[in-house]
Amino acid sequence: MEASQLLAKVGDSLSAVRAFGEPIDRDGITLVPVAYVVGGGGGGTTPPPAPDAPSPPAGTKGPSPGDGAGLGVITWPVGAYVIKDGQARFVPTVDVGQLVLVGSFVLSRMLKALRRRRR
Repeated sequence: MEASQLLAKVGDSLSAVRAFGEPIDRDGITLVPVAYVVGGGGGGTTPPPAPDAPSPPAGTKGPSPGDGAGLGVITWPVGAYVIKDGQARFVPTVDVGQLVLVGSFVLSRMLKALRRRRR
């Protein structure tokens, strides 16, 4: 895959549609989903060796010509814009899994602090 093709795919992955989603129209209400999108990546290429370059020592492998890249994208739903009668309001998403995770972390810290006080 060439660099231009890779950059096109990266652009598609980090587009506004990923963050906001496609609007949904039903019964006079428009719903626009919203997500938090984070992405990062990197790549590189190794030029071919010069014709007069010394060969690598026996038993070792020198750099081979080629290129490579990687990309990581995380999307997290955060809510939706609800548009009705020309008025827009944001409705946040309630993520039960995240609430349980944060709640258990806070509870464990509280129990640890109580144990320290008893000592």
